[in-house]
Amino acid sequence: MGHPDLQLVLSFKGVLELRDSEELVRVRLGARSLDPLAVRLAVDSQDGTANWVFARDLLVRGLHECAGEGSVQVRPCPHPSRRAMLDVVLEGGDGFARLLLPRGPVTHFLDSSDAFTHGELSQELLVKDLAAELADILSPEGGQDPFGED
Repeated sequence: MGHPDLQLVLSFKGVLELRDSEELVRVRLGARSLDPLAVRLAVDSQDGTANWVFARDLLVRGLHECAGEGSVQVRPCPHPSRRAMLDVVLEGGDGFARLLLPRGPVTHFLDSSDAFTHGELSQELLVKDLAAELADILSPEGGQDPFGED
């Protein structure tokens, strides 16, 4: 019997900077108990919704220092007038976008989703997932010897 996939989604406003324009956008941060190390980010702009999935740890580290080297980079906002914001750079096939997120809701999201990554639920899921993976590796498929011996 599998565990339910518990989800947490927090919605708030952020600022999307594209080229020479700024747009107030709806941002959703999501976490799932079956994937506790990932964060889902959805940005609803005039052009539609863009979705990103990246390591939760990147967001945690980005609250205090520059984090990320790939398509998602997070850091405290360097502008003195925007100290209460996080600076998130998202790179994709069409170029890059800069997203300014208020630190308060991001911190609240991380605190609220902490149970997924550090709680008993995540440890129980991890142990069951490892046990299932091990069982798949060790059990021969269809009764055949995994090493090809009879």
